[in-house]
Amino acid sequence: MGIGRLVIAGLGLLATPLFTRVLSAEEYGVFSLFVAVSALAAMVPTQWLSAAVLRYGPLTSHLGLKSMIVKGVILSLPFTVVIAITLSIFTLTSPTVIGIAALYSISEGCFNVLLVAARAHLRVWAFVAGGVLRNGTGIVVIVLLTFTSIDIGVTQISLAMLAGSILGGLAISQISARRSRMSPNACDPSLSIWWKYGSPLILNYALGMGFIYVNRFILLAISGEREVGRFSPTYDLMYAITTLIVGLIGLTTVPRIFALPQGTERLALVRKLHRRVASTAIITVIGLACVWPWLSTWLMGPQVRIGDPFVILPLLAAFGLLSYRFQYLNIRLQLAEKTMVVTAATAVTLGVNIAANFLLIPKYGLMGAALATLAGAITAVLACIRPIRTDSERVGT
Repeated sequence: MGIGRLVIAGLGLLATPLFTRVLSAEEYGVFSLFVAVSALAAMVPTQWLSAAVLRYGPLTSHLGLKSMIVKGVILSLPFTVVIAITLSIFTLTSPTVIGIAALYSISEGCFNVLLVAARAHLRVWAFVAGGVLRNGTGIVVIVLLTFTSIDIGVTQISLAMLAGSILGGLAISQISARRSRMSPNACDPSLSIWWKYGSPLILNYALGMGFIYVNRFILLAISGEREVGRFSPTYDLMYAITTLIVGLIGLTTVPRIFALPQGTERLALVRKLHRRVASTAIITVIGLACVWPWLSTWLMGPQVRIGDPFVILPLLAAFGLLSYRFQYLNIRLQLAEKTMVVTAATAVTLGVNIAANFLLIPKYGLMGAALATLAGAITAVLACIRPIRTDSERVGT
């Protein structure tokens, strides 16, 4: 599954060099806002379900899991539509793009839950096929359009991404159904139990996604679409590469940890996860800092590439800290069923990030946005470490 995730992420990374070369900085700013709106609308309402699928999915039969996903999606999608349209009205000017954003948000909400389900049941082929279709379809379509007389803009790219999301979700559903097996330890799912576990994470995820995207909304208000278009490719690529590499550590380990009862075996896995996540995050940040001047020339078009080390280095440090938080600290808190602690820590983090953005962007521009991200990441780690230390025995005993 780790190799499959690398392939999927590699296709996702290939989109940025392509899109930044066919769009101007202003157009890429609009596209970045489209992605931000869709991500918030798709992920926030369905996060409770994704978290519950990851937590209880390994112990649930395929049919039971399918039933829970259908019920959870029906419950969540009306909120997805409302969020997508509301955010689009304030950030996107084209009615066509606003409509596509709503449809894409719906599709992405379904796709992400299905992808988590494939991971929870270790459906490797479903996971890989869905991810490849989702990330690869848009690239193939846009590459083909470059050989035609059609002008490529935000509308064409967003429609291609919508098609990929739909195809990816269908692939996961069909492959998982064909490979379904009844687990000998399967239990009957309960929507109320899943909701109780996952619902505190809705606010947490909304706050966390807000942390990721708030700087571009503030940049839009202060500096305009062009600065959003210059900042977001560097931010998104660094975030994607760092979290991808560190996330590979827990891809199969985390479901195994959640599937084990409390005891020495689970405690040993948690400690192993900690060592690997911390060391991988440090190595990744240092390695990217060394190769980024060369790597960025290939990954981005010249009109959006940033070479300022005072933007690059704070972002890399921030994403290393955030990867450590996501892949280890959050898992520890979820094992201890302290999801409200995760939410409180994220709220404080977002508050620091917003304040720092408003304070630093007017004076320092893109460097200010990078420094604000680092301030928020440091706050996130510090806010999670203390509760874990006070409850360290609960994880494995």
